[in-house]
Amino acid sequence: MNIYEKIFDRLAELHMSQIELSRRTGIATSTISDWRKKKINPQADKLVAICKALDMSLVDLLCDGDEKEEKVVQTDYMLDERHIVEVFRTSDNEIRRRLLKYFELVEICNEINDNNALKKNNRNVSVIQDIDGNNIVVINDIIFKGKRSINWKDVREYLKNYVGDFYTIASTGDMVYIGSDLPNEYSGSKYTHSIKGTNAKAKANAAQGIPELIEIAVGKHFRENNEEKHWRNAKFGWYRYDSRFALPVYDEVLDICLFRIGRNRNLSDAWYLMGLSQKKKGDVEGALKSFETGLSLNPQDEVMRACFEQTVADNIPVEDSRRQGWASFHISKAREYAAKFDGPGERFEYQKALSVAPLDLSVRQNFADLLSREGLYELYLKQLDFISANSVPVVTQEDNVRRNENSPEVKKTAVQIRNEDSAEALKNLMAGNLSERWNVDPFYLDKTRWNIGLYFQKKNVRLIHADLEEIAVRAAGDIFSAVPSTSVDVLTEPVGGYSDAFRHARSSGRDYFIIISPEESERSFGLKAYIYSARTGTKTTEIDIYRTGNDCMARTLRRFRRSVLDILPIRGKIVAATNGTLLVDLGRSDGITAGSKFDVVRRGSIRTKDRGPGITYDEKNILGTFTAVTVNEELCSGEYKKRGFYDVMNAGDEVVLVELSENSGSSESVASSARPAADSSGEPVVQNSESNEDASSVKEALKIQPRESELVGLIRNII
Repeated sequence: MNIYEKIFDRLAELHMSQIELSRRTGIATSTISDWRKKKINPQADKLVAICKALDMSLVDLLCDGDEKEEKVVQTDYMLDERHIVEVFRTSDNEIRRRLLKYFELVEICNEINDNNALKKNNRNVSVIQDIDGNNIVVINDIIFKGKRSINWKDVREYLKNYVGDFYTIASTGDMVYIGSDLPNEYSGSKYTHSIKGTNAKAKANAAQGIPELIEIAVGKHFRENNEEKHWRNAKFGWYRYDSRFALPVYDEVLDICLFRIGRNRNLSDAWYLMGLSQKKKGDVEGALKSFETGLSLNPQDEVMRACFEQTVADNIPVEDSRRQGWASFHISKAREYAAKFDGPGERFEYQKALSVAPLDLSVRQNFADLLSREGLYELYLKQLDFISANSVPVVTQEDNVRRNENSPEVKKTAVQIRNEDSAEALKNLMAGNLSERWNVDPFYLDKTRWNIGLYFQKKNVRLIHADLEEIAVRAAGDIFSAVPSTSVDVLTEPVGGYSDAFRHARSSGRDYFIIISPEESERSFGLKAYIYSARTGTKTTEIDIYRTGNDCMARTLRRFRRSVLDILPIRGKIVAATNGTLLVDLGRSDGITAGSKFDVVRRGSIRTKDRGPGITYDEKNILGTFTAVTVNEELCSGEYKKRGFYDVMNAGDEVVLVELSENSGSSESVASSARPAADSSGEPVVQNSESNEDASSVKEALKIQPRESELVGLIRNII
């Protein structure tokens, strides 16, 4: 079918006149008529405007059904590129100009889609269901306020953002077009000016949820026109729908919480709900006090504690002295884990304590001692340097004081003296390590290899913890802060579904995106996570974790982190090279041991697989192999064997683990539970306190497949 035929079929489907299409696109009506009369297609620079006016995609307009299906299932992108490049080379200048114009239009279309997604993400709106299954649009932010009246001019300007958009009613499939008369009708009707107070505030703020209110509309029925003012647009009547929406009522919630607390002060859930309401109203200090009281009544309420610590992180300066007291819970938990010889649990709690009170030197000292016991001496030395730089040489207990022989006025504790001795000894021992020999400080290396987006959807009304989804997704993101190989971006506003998450992740340049769904009961916590490729949108895998008893939320999140890291192949970057020897930014903390073997791959040629976990890269991009010989905590060096005659390897190229040495499973391996580790086959394994559980990892495949490149850039290079 020709393009012009598709346009007129779409006009008939929408019951849209040529005059209306002309108004929306700026194309003369005579030009539109000529398309049909002369059987010609519109010019390429008009296609984007036509697609937007007709609510079509460029694929729908330019391709027939078979071609569209082929574009969806086609995965051998390299063959497509070669064919297009060959066509481009054999074409004349006019055809080349049209091809480049088409790709520019595709870029414009993508930009329009990104802008629409951004506009939607800027609204804090979600859809939930009540206990009867009715959809409710929740307007989470009150942006139109007024003590006496609403400024309807602001509402009118806000509504203009929707003009020209199409939305589909899910229950009937009817399509609704937002015309230019909506802003004036919505904000200037007689009914609008007749309502006051709460009703006016509700209608004004409901403007934020126009798209969702249309999409969930139900109860379609016809109404005849009874008023003269509607004779122009609805002379013969109109269809009416019903939608439900809700606004936050924090003051009423606070009154209810105070009433419940007045009757029984030991209700921790009432203190949580009151603190949450105070936080949303902007009363941070009041919220912190409410959370503190609730946690004093129920210290094991992990969701409340997570919300409390997130509030502290967002609003309280790190120098605030109260942070040390707030971190005491995690210090106690760390000591409990230490008594059980649970190193990963102890490390997790000390990291949580330091996230609350990063300047608490006593906590940092305990964490440093833990690193020393685990044999991570380089990290231990970094902690000692931080403690030394921030210590104040003033003490009150003379038993713990030693004086410097050369300066009797300077006092130091026994711990400070021990730290200085340890630091001096370690520096001497590390004088010949890789960082010294290559003059590279691992602390300043960017080891990020994976960019991941975390998203959530609002569910039905909960009875235990409100806002559980937002709190859980932030906690899940925070737990990756100690993993240098991952960069996790958390969207703290709910997404409408898979498509919203995919658009956001792809526009943000993520490798994967994860939609998580937490569940809780009085004595358990569960997490379902659906992991997708941000490049193709296909599902990679899904994770379902369930824990009961004390610390069930923390143990669930730790297992979630481990499960995500298990599907990420180990990748490193070449830091430096000389005379066939490479320095790579992987070490014992990443599970690497002497004898580990890697593929050396050209920088930028690795991508995630189209389906399932793992990575792919074209065989022609393999530059050689690398075998680790000397392995430190954060760095390793070894032999490089080039693949071809010419040595085209450069610093910045990547290495991919393909095989670990046979002794990788020995007790000398100190792979952290926060890092991806691998077995002798190059597959990730779990090495933490939960290794005795049935937790088989999802194995990544290293199958080599064609690489997808930037098509427009490739064509421009040919010119």
